[in-house]
Amino acid sequence: MDPDCSWMYNRNSPGRAGMISEFTEGVTRFINHAKTLDFLTSREKKREEDIAAAKEVENKRYATLQAQLTFLFESGNILPPCPASSDGSD
Repeated sequence: MDPDCSWMYNRNSPGRAGMISEFTEGVTRFINHAKTLDFLTSREKKREEDIAAAKEVENKRYATLQAQLTFLFESGNILPPCPASSDGSD
């Protein structure tokens, strides 16, 4: 990457009429350089692995819930038994 960072401090065109092309090119070069750094790429890879693991756990949890609901609907045990009435109207 170009060690000259003067583009960072010269952003606006004269009269503040927009950004100069040197600034936008510098930002683009900086971002492209940052994407190649090892610690960022390894951190991004770890983040993607963590997200995939979390999705897998959530999918298993959902599948277990679906299996339980299917069992309840198929067995007919959808509602708990009604408690005995205590108002004396038996």
